[in-house]
Amino acid sequence: MSKVSVIIPVYNTEQFLPQCLNSIIHQTHKNLEIIIVNDGSKDNSDKICQQFAKIDKRIKIIYQTNSGLSAARNTGLKNATGDYIHFIDSDDYIDLDYYEKIISANKGIDADIIAAGVVSQNGSFYNIEYKHKTILTTLTEKFIETNALSNCTVWRYVFKRNFLNKNKLIFANGRIFEDILFTPDAMRLANYVLTVPDTYYHYVFNANSLLNKAYSPKHQEQYKYAAKHLRTFINKYELEERINTPNQTLTIYKIFGLHLIKEIFSRSTKATNYLIFGIPVMKKYNKK
Repeated sequence: MSKVSVIIPVYNTEQFLPQCLNSIIHQTHKNLEIIIVNDGSKDNSDKICQQFAKIDKRIKIIYQTNSGLSAARNTGLKNATGDYIHFIDSDDYIDLDYYEKIISANKGIDADIIAAGVVSQNGSFYNIEYKHKTILTTLTEKFIETNALSNCTVWRYVFKRNFLNKNKLIFANGRIFEDILFTPDAMRLANYVLTVPDTYYHYVFNANSLLNKAYSPKHQEQYKYAAKHLRTFINKYELEERINTPNQTLTIYKIFGLHLIKEIFSRSTKATNYLIFGIPVMKKYNKK
């Protein structure tokens, strides 16, 4: 039975951790290696992780001084031994049959990347649904069907570990918006990308996450760096015309600009939350 290494960077997410970890330890696919990387949390996150580790021996906790999400993911990757790798943000959760369906779908195909659906739990950002199991082989197919240039988030995908190791794919330490630097190259290098219907990753909006607090000039510069990287990638592989990128390159990270608008008006008003994060607004940018 294939082993899945589940890598969970944790930094001050005590409010969300129980739901995240419960969705993992109760997976119908049991052969899991659960790697929690505590990135210097200062709240009760470690206490929660320790409690879960006592009841599930598949959990391994690694501690490091606060070094950021990229470094935490890389630490998890270095310690992973599974056939598959999945990076989960500690404020999100997954369907209980997530890994069972993904691994079953990939039997006989051996795709390097497997993509499943996404549900936004509070109407934030987007929803993604694959209606059919599809094998994507060309660069154009991969980016059109997964919308991976419009949404580079790495947790949307499960990766073969030997594929990541063979291509030396790691995250850029010290960077935020790191998925923009990672996902397009992974898509390009994958032998196949497989889409799997009827199982979902659940995105939970966390107002205290790094992305949602990224208003500083330093973070704006990091965003500009990532956006420039994406534009260079699109030009290098001549994707502009092939996948109609002008209509599709509003990445999740370009919502950074909307966060700035939200900051100007109010973080707390119901009306502003609906305007900035509501499904009716975002759907038009995320048609597949």
